Amino acid sequence: MRFLGRAAVLFTTCLAALAILGVAGWGVNKVVRAVFPSSAAVPVDALGLGPAPALQPVALVVATPSSIPVLVYHQIDTGCAPLAAQCNSTEVETSSEKQFGENLNWLYRQGYRTITMSQYVLWTEGKPEELPAKPVLLTADNGIEGFLTAATPLLQRYGFTMTAMVVTGFANAATTDQCAPPSIHAGAKVVSVQPACPAGNVNWDATWAQLKALPSRTWGFALEAGTAGHYVQDYDQSCRVFLACAEPGETAAHYERRVTAELGNGEQLMSKELGSRSSGSVWTVPYSDLGYKRCVQDDCTPQPYDGPHGWLTGNAAGRFAVVFVEDAFRNGIQHERFRFDVQGWMTQKDFQSLFTSELAAGDFRR
Repeated sequence: MRFLGRAAVLFTTCLAALAILGVAGWGVNKVVRAVFPSSAAVPVDALGLGPAPALQPVALVVATPSSIPVLVYHQIDTGCAPLAAQCNSTEVETSSEKQFGENLNWLYRQGYRTITMSQYVLWTEGKPEELPAKPVLLTADNGIEGFLTAATPLLQRYGFTMTAMVVTGFANAATTDQCAPPSIHAGAKVVSVQPACPAGNVNWDATWAQLKALPSRTWGFALEAGTAGHYVQDYDQSCRVFLACAEPGETAAHYERRVTAELGNGEQLMSKELGSRSSGSVWTVPYSDLGYKRCVQDDCTPQPYDGPHGWLTGNAAGRFAVVFVEDAFRNGIQHERFRFDVQGWMTQKDFQSLFTSELAAGDFRR
């Protein structure tokens, strides 16, 4: 992720803020969210996007393009007004409805048309298939209900599709208010694997029913994390990511079993709840922490990791056809794929320039 020196700062700042507030996942955002609730109350026509395009069937050709851009969004209207030209919020991973709409409008006018996750996976495998002339893949992380609701009419305006990356622990807590039991190892303290659950999820993350209700022609799904994988842990201040960091007193063998179970149970629950709408061969790495060797630039994603050497990257490559990370230098290594993280500080000019430069640099190549 060469464009954003704020990425590494965001990672560490987020973890520190969550530790102070004692909330889970992206709980710090919930404090800000009260200022401008994500309600999708602003009519699309009020966003200043110009006339809606007259949608035509997308022309498809059998092709294997050299690059397919992948974009990721997280939140909408968190700490900014829906009509804000820039969402200058304390939470950088948010856009206003206007920004999101302008991004989609520009992509559409440039000739880009969205593809499904299944199409993207086949492309990464080098299999010829029918694709638009200028394909793009849109993704949304964390299953945040406000984003999913507000994004839907804008996606439909352009005939676009999007894949929601789901944290099953978030959806479970939002649905039932129930959390996973703590874990314990011989000679070690009992640790919570879902700190502050369910307070950080109810009325923020989408329930399973809300996910299922999203229009199937617009939304697909893929796994981001299982029961505990996206909660920020509090048992080791230097290594706080559930999937990358060992629990107190945990052996290497137990670590491997725990991570394997977390991902496997997540996949099973996704299949049970969302059926064929879930792409089972894809994983979005929480916090992009896969434990690989961090690059030296200040915009590289932090990689705290104390599991068995090389195990997490190898396990991901053996288990998934596509593993999404947010460091461009990892694109194409094993099954890792880079995503362009769209953030609220970006003006529309910034978005266009960064998108174009990432594409020209080859960051989305197969």
